[in-house]
Amino acid sequence: SSSQWVPQLLKPLLEKLRRERLNRSLERLRLLLLEGTGDQRLRNPKVEKAEILQKTLQFLRAQPHPESLAPEELEQLLARRYRSGYRACLARAARFLRDIPGATRPATPP
Repeated sequence: SSSQWVPQLLKPLLEKLRRERLNRSLERLRLLLLEGTGDQRLRNPKVEKAEILQKTLQFLRAQPHPESLAPEELEQLLARRYRSGYRACLARAARFLRDIPGATRPATPP
């Protein structure tokens, strides 16, 4: 019957969609690592998938474990992360505004 052919026809399409989703996720991970580590090798969009995963593990293992910190150290860590995130957000907003076509810059006060 023709209903038996449907799964066989869909299998290649589903596999293609799964690979595309995996590749998009790896690309986002590569960009996050580039932003978080500054590793210039990650600028290359052709970097191997295994290398992206390996660098992700290295990055995560290098992060401090909050449960092992004293309360004041944890507070300092959280404050640093907050400031870092705030600066990154501000930089992204500035890039976005700078890249708007036809946008004019306000005059600087005297």
